[in-house]
Amino acid sequence: MRITKRQLRRIIKEEKAGLLKEGFIQNVEARLRDAIDEYVTVLDEEMGYNTSNDVLKTELLKIVDEYFGAMKHGLAGETYEKTAADYKKHPEWFN
Repeated sequence: MRITKRQLRRIIKEEKAGLLKEGFIQNVEARLRDAIDEYVTVLDEEMGYNTSNDVLKTELLKIVDEYFGAMKHGLAGETYEKTAADYKKHPEWFN
């Protein structure tokens, strides 16, 4: 089966886009892992060191739940101050 130059260019373009997207997602995941690691380290320090993984995980999941609660109401990505103000006005949004 023969393919035209145009078809070959399209295939290459699609593959390149897929590879770039995959690399981007991996980069974002790596940065997220780094941020989680940093947050858990600081949290452990604030809680007096030697905090159990279950306690740290629970605290981290609270933040994740709050984020998705805010996302449900179109508030994800807002500044901390705006999110905190919205939480005070509408705590039910964050459940």
